[in-house]
Amino acid sequence: MKFFDEEIKRKEFRNAIWNLLRGHNIIQTDTEFPFIEENHDLFVEYLDLLGLDLTLHPMGGLYYLQKDGKQEETRLSAQMCLIFFVAVQKISDTFEDGDTVSIFDLINKFEGYDLETMLSLGGLDPTQANAFRDVNINTNEDLEKVLKTMTRVRFLEKLEDSNYRFRRSIIRLSDVATSLHSYEHIPVEGGEEE
Repeated sequence: MKFFDEEIKRKEFRNAIWNLLRGHNIIQTDTEFPFIEENHDLFVEYLDLLGLDLTLHPMGGLYYLQKDGKQEETRLSAQMCLIFFVAVQKISDTFEDGDTVSIFDLINKFEGYDLETMLSLGGLDPTQANAFRDVNINTNEDLEKVLKTMTRVRFLEKLEDSNYRFRRSIIRLSDVATSLHSYEHIPVEGGEEE
């Protein structure tokens, strides 16, 4: 494994590795992105020694880590997926024509959304509230804690007015939401149970 001779490149490498290990999603607008692209093989080799896989999202423009190539569901990932899924439902409900919001609409809304109010446990329908309780989001403080984590790993950006803006890396959660949506529409053999 070759390392960099120049101090600047060693520092860039160290910063990129550190951000990946902290769970950050590295998107095209991040300073680390072009450096990872230029030195992709070195990053892959280094992270492999740690038992981690550097993954480029199939749509491109997004690097993130996976452990041993597995996509295990944890409570935090379930919480983040549910928050995203319910936010998309609630945003889509505001459209008069019954249309659903696209991932690009979410990312391109620069003023963001007031997710703390929108997803407040008191404003959820019973099914959504039960789903939140199932993943241990029992209070609005629990919700804020997960939103803070989603900001730290760069799924969201918290704006000065306390709104949250979806970042490009939210595409990872969109994939999960899409697969869940497809799963909900699989017909049950033999009709409905009585």
